[in-house]
Amino acid sequence: MKTDIRILIELLKRKYNVQNQGIKEEPLTFQYLKNQNSVHIIVTNEGEEIPVYADGNRHPDSCMILPSGTDIEKEIYACVNEYTEWKEECFKTIAISSSVNHVLEQCASILSNPIALFDDSLVLTAYAGKMPASVEGTIWEEVLSKGISRPEIYSKEEADLIARQLESGKRSFVWKSTLFHGQEHICAQVYRNGVPFGILGASDLYGGFSKGEIQLVEEVSDMISLFFSGNHENPEEKTSFYSLERMLNGLSVNEIAMQKSIEPLGWNIHDCYSVSSLRRGKSNEYAASSWQKRIRNMFPDALVMVHEDHLVLLVNKTKDHDFQLKGLQEEFSFACGTGMPFHDLGKLHYSYIQSLIALSYAKENENVDFSDAAEKVHKIKKAHQIDGFF
Repeated sequence: MKTDIRILIELLKRKYNVQNQGIKEEPLTFQYLKNQNSVHIIVTNEGEEIPVYADGNRHPDSCMILPSGTDIEKEIYACVNEYTEWKEECFKTIAISSSVNHVLEQCASILSNPIALFDDSLVLTAYAGKMPASVEGTIWEEVLSKGISRPEIYSKEEADLIARQLESGKRSFVWKSTLFHGQEHICAQVYRNGVPFGILGASDLYGGFSKGEIQLVEEVSDMISLFFSGNHENPEEKTSFYSLERMLNGLSVNEIAMQKSIEPLGWNIHDCYSVSSLRRGKSNEYAASSWQKRIRNMFPDALVMVHEDHLVLLVNKTKDHDFQLKGLQEEFSFACGTGMPFHDLGKLHYSYIQSLIALSYAKENENVDFSDAAEKVHKIKKAHQIDGFF
C-alpha cells in the first residue's frame, strides 16, 4: 500500500515532536532504504531520493531533523504499519457498522484534533476525537452547546470563502478565523454517491494543520463518504412525498394517493393547511436543500420540501394552532411568502402559487401574506388606472 510522503512525515513528526522542513510531496512506496554516512535515503516509487537526517544539525532540502541515534528504518516502517492498520480498521468498521458515530470514531483515531460531521445545513451529526477539558472561546463551544454551527458566527468574508471553496469542488481547505482569535480551521466535503451530503470540520485545538494532517482529514472524508454511499438508510428519506410534489407542479393526484402520502404524519386531507415559499440569498436548488434539515428541526410538525430553487413549508394548522414563522425570521434571513389557508389538500397548488406571488414581494427577514401582496398590487394598479384580476 502506498503511503503519501506527507502522511509519513506527519506521523514521524508526532513521535519526535519536531518541525517539518521542506517536505517533498511524491507518493511513496518503500522499495528499499539505504544508509550513507549517517544519512538515511528513502527511495520513492518514482526513483527520487529523499534524505532524512538523524543528527542535531540542519541540512538544506531535508525532510526532517530527527534526534541523533534514531533507528530511522524501524521508525519509518512503524509509521507505515500504523497508517496501514488504521486504514484496514476503517474499512472493516464501514463494512460491519450501521452507526456513523462508530465509523467516525474509528476514522478520526489517526487525527491530531477532534473532528465533527455536519449535514449540509450545518447541523451537528456526530463528532469524535479527544476533546480538551475546556473548549471556551473556540468554535467547539458553540457547536457542542447548540448542536449546530451557525453561519452567523463567521464573518461575511469567511462565509463567502467557505461557500466559494465548497462550490469549487476542492477536497478540503484551511483558513484562520477572525472571530476565534486566529484559530485555524479545516473543512472537507462529504459525498453520498457523488452528491454533496455533509461537511467535516475541525479546529487546531492541539496544533495547526500540516500537509500530512490535511491529507489525513481528506482520507477521513473519503471514508465517511464511502459509508454513506453504502446501503445505509438516510432517516430523511423514510417517507416519500412524491404525490405532494406532483401537486405543487399542478399535476393531478387521486384522493387515495394523496391520503397515503400524509398518513405517516397523522394528517387528513380535509384539515386546515397553509403553505409558505422560502428563499435565502442566492437562489439555487443546492442552497435550498442545504437548509432543509435545519428548517425541519425548527418546525418538526411541518413538512419541508425542496421545490425547484426554494423551500416549501406545508403546515397543518388543524394540528398546529400556534404555528408562527417568527422564529425563522429571528434566526435566519429568509424571505417568505405565505398563501391563503385552505381546507382541501387538493387545493395545494393554488395556495402554493399564492405563496410564490407573496414571495416576490418579500425582502430578507420578512414574511408577506398573499392577501397583503394582493392589496399592494391592487393599489399599484389603481394608481396607474390599470384593470386587474385582484
